[in-house]
Amino acid sequence: MTKYAIICVDDERNVLESLRNEISEAFEDNYYVELAENGPDALELFDELISSGYKVPIIISDYIMPEMKGDELLRTIHQKNSRVIKIMLTGQAEAEGIANAVNYANLYRIIMKPWNYDDLVFTLKRAMKDYLKDDLIEKQYKELQKNRELSKALKKYNYQFNTILEQNSKLFEFIVPTLLSLSTTFEKGYFTKQTKFLTESSLKIADEIDMETSDRISLVICIILLNMVSQNFPEDMIGLDPNNMDIKIAGKFLKIFYNEIDILTTKESLNSYALLLGDLWEHHDGTGLPFRKSGKEISIVPQIIYLLYLYHSGVYKIPEEKIDKIFSSEGVYQTPTETAQRHSATIKYLIKSSSFFDTDIFSTFLRLVRSKKIQSLTPDKNLIKIVFQGEDFKVNRYSVGEFSYDENMKIVVPVEKLLEEERKAKEKTQAEAKKSLQSQLSLSDVRVGMIMGDNVMTKFGRVVLTRDTLIEKDHIDELNNLIRNGLLSDVVKYKIFIPREV
Repeated sequence: MTKYAIICVDDERNVLESLRNEISEAFEDNYYVELAENGPDALELFDELISSGYKVPIIISDYIMPEMKGDELLRTIHQKNSRVIKIMLTGQAEAEGIANAVNYANLYRIIMKPWNYDDLVFTLKRAMKDYLKDDLIEKQYKELQKNRELSKALKKYNYQFNTILEQNSKLFEFIVPTLLSLSTTFEKGYFTKQTKFLTESSLKIADEIDMETSDRISLVICIILLNMVSQNFPEDMIGLDPNNMDIKIAGKFLKIFYNEIDILTTKESLNSYALLLGDLWEHHDGTGLPFRKSGKEISIVPQIIYLLYLYHSGVYKIPEEKIDKIFSSEGVYQTPTETAQRHSATIKYLIKSSSFFDTDIFSTFLRLVRSKKIQSLTPDKNLIKIVFQGEDFKVNRYSVGEFSYDENMKIVVPVEKLLEEERKAKEKTQAEAKKSLQSQLSLSDVRVGMIMGDNVMTKFGRVVLTRDTLIEKDHIDELNNLIRNGLLSDVVKYKIFIPREV
């Protein structure tokens, strides 16, 4: 019987114990859970388990550790056995470390500390299921190799096997949401997070044009690198396009940009992505900066990012005249009307500039915008407020009805008075609607389902019906009996409410 072991690596003992307890509980002790407090010990433990006849389907490693970082450990494990599913557990991560793990260790997922138990268990069970499925494929593959009579079938199966392994990658199902969660701080210069928007929207376009997995990886990493590069721009250059600048200012912009690109190209794991990002400002028709590249000289990756960058900046970049208000008690606002107007103006500009982009990419973008099915490409319908509090920026959103304007047309948030007035107006409307169904009727006109508006009493003072009583057949029988015996007058008019269904 095959024995399986899951390795957990972290320099904090309490983290390891928590992982052991939760994994053992989730898998009901069907798999051994082995612990290591650093990379070298983990590698030694891995070799010992393999030599003892164990299979190691999953390794979970912290990122920041002494002696050996998590991406280096996972890369080494990948070199020993590429089929081991690698999961990075961390409270912080760097773009280079992520790129290393993705490129050289086929990273399965990043899980942020503190982790969610259900999320951890779901990920591990899904990973184990994938491992066992691939295990079966590998066994079948080896059996085919042994059979010389099936050499032709083997060649075809070899292709299918590699295709299956490639399609089993869970990179975008698991890693992308985690990458987006890493960018939780305010991105200066924008009403909404640029990195999150670019990632979500670019992957929607990638789905529409059936983009290869390798290009999807490039998209995500290039967007992260763009975020890093943008941090070095002065505030007055955030979200700008050098193609629309004065030549001297564009020169300064491009100098900063390409200095950062040059630094990134010196790192082996980021070199290819930095070179892709270097074509960000080129136009498909050959009019872009700085090299005037055109057509197929430009990869679709920078084209997609450039298109979405222009849209996001056009709709959500904080205007220069508003930026200083972030640091005031008032904060800076963008109303739903302003967002819609900026969206419309930006789309018109992009249509006018459509020659800048690959035809398929631009038509796909326009179709997604017009369909209004993609949230990131639909104008935000909330009032967005950004204010600096303490040492961080706070972003609030208010839906229509939760903000108003004073006599000077300044935005008032929150609007307790307005909401109270709306509540009173609603109650008044309901009361008037109820009143419209009220009639003065004699008792002989009462029907089942009506509601009494007055108390009904006999001549001797006995209460027969009270206010708000819902009339039933027994009530009507009793009323008719009392009227026949002269104890109630049928001439007296009573207030009676008549529901619409009566």
